[in-house]
Amino acid sequence: MQYKYKVSIIIPCYNVKSWLANCLQSLVDQILQQIEIICVNDASTDSTAETLNEWQREYPDKIKVIHQQTNIGLANARNAGMQIAQGEFIGFIDADDWVDSSTFELLYDHAISNNLDIAMVKFKKYYSKNHIEIIDEFQLFDNINIYNQQLHKKNIGDLFLAITRLCGCIFSSDFLHSNNIKMLPYKCYFAEEMPFIFQCIVAVKQVGVIDEYLYYYRKNRKNQLTQQFDKRQFCVFDEFNYIMHNISYKDNIYLQQAIVTKQILVHITSIKHLQPKLRMQYAINAAYDIFTNHNIVNIYKTAIKLTFNRKLLYLPIITVLNIVYLVKKPSNKQLSVIQ
Repeated sequence: MQYKYKVSIIIPCYNVKSWLANCLQSLVDQILQQIEIICVNDASTDSTAETLNEWQREYPDKIKVIHQQTNIGLANARNAGMQIAQGEFIGFIDADDWVDSSTFELLYDHAISNNLDIAMVKFKKYYSKNHIEIIDEFQLFDNINIYNQQLHKKNIGDLFLAITRLCGCIFSSDFLHSNNIKMLPYKCYFAEEMPFIFQCIVAVKQVGVIDEYLYYYRKNRKNQLTQQFDKRQFCVFDEFNYIMHNISYKDNIYLQQAIVTKQILVHITSIKHLQPKLRMQYAINAAYDIFTNHNIVNIYKTAIKLTFNRKLLYLPIITVLNIVYLVKKPSNKQLSVIQ
């Protein structure tokens, strides 16, 4: 397939007028020139639409804007951008984040040079000018940059645990199209990229990680989706349900172990984020989610293989959830709020 651009960068936008200029400036300043920037305005109620139109007028050859009349959610907004993307690779960035000017040139060159399906950079969490955290989620891999098929089978579980985001990555368009990979078409407000990432992990042949911190992930802004604390957090049950019942992985022990670990990680984070009145019901549903889909012996075997610090965290939690599962029943109400 012939592509017009080297990289298409997709930005879902919802009420982000205060941060949008910083994000867009970091993209139009990219050293890599053959890019398109696709902004999807998801029915914003502030002046996001006007800001996007101004930037498009200033950079008509680089910036494209899709205006949604009704709010369709982050996943659908990304799908809308992917539908019109004309890049050899597709990248994602959140509208309140930004990247170093060399980011997409390094990603593209790394992917082309090594025939990669996915290339990634490391990222920093930005709380304020005086509070920036360096995150190295790839330290599991002993500085291995390229995963061939043989190595991939051995490390596939760790790869799923390590890749927690779409942003700061580029994905081969041929790879996504040939495997029919896209975001699930529903609204979810936490870890909405998880099924997309899992589909990629199952199908991927080669992945590359650039050992540089080039993506800046803004934290603690008002109205940030990952800061939501209400019943919308329950949507993660549908995500795991989709993964476990629609993607073939059960012949791979490494992925089975990774799913259990991921469930525990996500459920712990969700409980921490939830309003106190919702925590018990969520814990009951989390216990049901884990222990009805996995053999209890395998769950404990997985926990025992973890690092010492993770054992200290997971084993007590697994035991508590198992007790909850034995004495409680999940709500008869629908577990999610997917629309």
